[in-house]
Amino acid sequence: MRTLVVLTQPPLAEGGAPGRCALGLLRGLRGHGLDVRALAARQAFALPGDPPRDLPVEVVDVPPREPGWRSRVERLGRPGGELARGAFAERVREAAREADVVHLEETETAWCDLGVGRPSLVHLHYLVRRDRPLRLPVTREARHAFELSLAERAAIRRHHFLVASSPLVAGALRKASPRAEVVVAPLSLDPALYEPAPLDGPPAAGIIGTATWPPTAAAM
Repeated sequence: MRTLVVLTQPPLAEGGAPGRCALGLLRGLRGHGLDVRALAARQAFALPGDPPRDLPVEVVDVPPREPGWRSRVERLGRPGGELARGAFAERVREAAREADVVHLEETETAWCDLGVGRPSLVHLHYLVRRDRPLRLPVTREARHAFELSLAERAAIRRHHFLVASSPLVAGALRKASPRAEVVVAPLSLDPALYEPAPLDGPPAAGIIGTATWPPTAAAM
């Protein structure tokens, strides 16, 4: 099966949490015999670096939206739809013509299947309303969280095939969209990049993420 995976950031061993998990995802899909191709957005917040050469990943630079009324109107119509515009969206449509299924990784890619004539699924890593307290959108962080919550609702409403990172997320998705087909696929890592902890040693814990991300900061 030819699978197009759409990523919010390049898959990097020393990247953000989604980038590290994307490495495990791509290598896992290939290991199960799928013909995988990935398109990754390089946004302003992306960490420097290029994907491993053994993975078929095309990276597309995505400039930030220009401020103004047009940007605000776009956000109202497609909340969280930063990637569903311009060159990146066009490359997704072009690449999807040669795929059997489009795998949209993370809520921020959920609008990228507009105009795509292939079956698609969206993988939700987390749910905004569970991980972030929604406050009045008077600060930049609060507005961003509110927009992501709207994008999350739209992604769940628009897609029949939903992938959850945990049973907790899956239960919430089934409740929000009873007719959707929901499966659980835990976030994965490439085990070759990490040293396993000894079973007979002291307890060990690790955090894969960015310390400035609110849920991670709260956990620490």
